[in-house]
Amino acid sequence: MKNNSKKQQQDNVENNLAYLSLNGRDVAIIGLIWQPIHTVRNIRLEAKNLIRNEKCQYFLTNSLGNRAQCGMTNQLPEGKRYWSAIMLLRDALGDSWLGLFRLADNRFWLAAVDNGMVVPGGDSVFDNEAQALERYQDYVGLFAWQQKYCCDIADIEGENIELISLLQNRELKSSYRILFSQQIMRNVRQFVVRGVMILIASGIVIGGWQYYQHQQELQRLERLRAEKLARLKASGFSEGAWRTTPPARMMLKRCSEGIYKYPLNIAGWNITDFSCDGKVIRVRYKAGKNATNKQLTQALRGQKFQFQKGMAAEIAEPIAITENRRDEKLQSITDVATVILESLQLGRAKGKIDDVFFSHKKMAKFELTTQLLPASIIKLNNMDGVVLKRVAGRISAQGVLTWYLSGEVYGK
Repeated sequence: MKNNSKKQQQDNVENNLAYLSLNGRDVAIIGLIWQPIHTVRNIRLEAKNLIRNEKCQYFLTNSLGNRAQCGMTNQLPEGKRYWSAIMLLRDALGDSWLGLFRLADNRFWLAAVDNGMVVPGGDSVFDNEAQALERYQDYVGLFAWQQKYCCDIADIEGENIELISLLQNRELKSSYRILFSQQIMRNVRQFVVRGVMILIASGIVIGGWQYYQHQQELQRLERLRAEKLARLKASGFSEGAWRTTPPARMMLKRCSEGIYKYPLNIAGWNITDFSCDGKVIRVRYKAGKNATNKQLTQALRGQKFQFQKGMAAEIAEPIAITENRRDEKLQSITDVATVILESLQLGRAKGKIDDVFFSHKKMAKFELTTQLLPASIIKLNNMDGVVLKRVAGRISAQGVLTWYLSGEVYGK
């Protein structure tokens, strides 16, 4: 019974993937699971955690500036070299596009890339054409796509391309290769062992006096670090990372006030989405029927804004939050996490928060999506240690406002 269950699970994984032959042993894979990587300073470590959480064995990472993500899958047949099809296609089509392609087995591939990153759900395989077309239409209004593409799909907007030949002619860059996670760990261990041996050999060659000087310098730096920590602790800034950010309650207040002052419609241009990071509020508008650039320019006379591709425009307004966290004190992280988790459990919001109940971590990241007011989701009388990284929203074509909140909770 267990073997049948395991085989069915593997079959389901393979059914969600598509294999496109490139050259020789090289195969392009469609249908990876893509998850964001929050800490670009240690991409491999966070990718390892994502692989473990998703119970996957094969992966690759995609990083651009201060953003990164991990593509994963569980099972791949042995004896081949595997590459990410969407990364190869991004190399050919650019950093912002939406595509729907018919595959050789009469399945359908929805592919979506925005600002160089794979959009959530933007590397998916569908068995049903109607289902694929419906999902494609959902994605059409999601971003201001620079271009749309298709392959053997009738009655949709998009430039027709030869998918297979385009992929086969791309350069197989090492960053596009899908790796086996266990092999990576073996390579890391071997690298560490070799590094230790080199350090030992170098220490012997350098000699006693240089080693003594090195130790003295390490001790001096350690003393300076200890003195700095003591000064920080005495001034109440022992948990310095979160204290440098704007107080969460004030950021939520200032962002909401700044966003609400913008009208839903300006000279026939409709508001589509907005975001606030505590430094800048960005509000985007899209042209409605018969709306013109000239009308918007006249309506916004004296206010700075920029036109964007896809008949869109963005207003960027700097804001200043002068309040600080000098008097805040860390509270129990489980108490704060419980409040946020309750909103998820009761269905008032969707998203996730890092586990702090069993991991004993002192910091938890969270992401929330809701159609309720943000203040009703994070219902905390005491917001000490809560950090809001981003407050954003999107208004659908039906006029439904959805809020997106992301941040971190620090506690004891």
